[in-house]
Amino acid sequence: MKSKTVGLFAVVAMVAAFATQDSISFERKYKEGDKDKYNVSMNVNGDMGEVQITMAIAQTVKKVYPDGGADIESQSSDMKIKFNGQEMNAGNRPMPATTERFDKYGIPSGKSSGGNGANMNFLRFASALPSQGIKVGQTIAIDRKDPENPKNTVKGTMTLDSITNGIAKLIVNCDVTSDATTTPMKIALTSNVEVSSSKPKRVEGTISNLPAQQGMNIKAIQFVMERAN
Repeated sequence: MKSKTVGLFAVVAMVAAFATQDSISFERKYKEGDKDKYNVSMNVNGDMGEVQITMAIAQTVKKVYPDGGADIESQSSDMKIKFNGQEMNAGNRPMPATTERFDKYGIPSGKSSGGNGANMNFLRFASALPSQGIKVGQTIAIDRKDPENPKNTVKGTMTLDSITNGIAKLIVNCDVTSDATTTPMKIALTSNVEVSSSKPKRVEGTISNLPAQQGMNIKAIQFVMERAN
C-alpha cells in the first residue's frame, strides 16, 4: 500500500510539473534611457466621415521605480492626416511630449504629465501584458483599478493564442473607464510580443464607444502600431 501511495504521489507530481512547464511569464525590464520607436496608422470613422492618420511615436524610459514600473515619455512626430481622402496640413512640428507611469506589465497607472494625449490615450494600452503566468490557449481575467483614482479601471480578458519563432500572440478584449468618460471605452487588440523582451512588435486593434473628440462623434478607430527598431 505504501509503495502504491508513493507511486501515486510521483505521478501527481510529474503531471503537475508538465502542467506548469509551458507557462510563460511576461514582464518588462525597464532601463533608464532606453528608447523605442513605433509607426502608427489609424482609421477614424466618425459622423462627418473618415480620417486617416499616420505618425511616429518615440518612447524613452525616464525613470525606473523599485516596484519595476517606470515613467515613460512619448513623443509623436511626422503626423500626416487625410480627411475623406483629402490630405490636410498637419504641420511639421512634433506634438508636445507626454510622460506617464507604467507598471512592469505595461499597464498605465493613470499618472501622466505634459502634452495633450487624451485624444489617443487608447494607445497607452497597446503594450499591456498578462500579470501572471499564462499558457498557450489559456484565457485570464483583467481587472485593474488605479488606487489613486478609482475611476480609472481596466476589465476584460487576455488570451495567449500562440507562440511562433519567439513571438507571442496575445488577444485582448477589455472595457476601460476614466474620469474623462461616461461609458466604458471598448478595446479589442491582437498584440504580437517578443517573449525575450516582453516588448510589443506589432499591435492592431479596434477601439469603440469613444467619447466625442473636438465635437465629432467617433464610431470606431482601427489602428496598427509597429515597432521600428
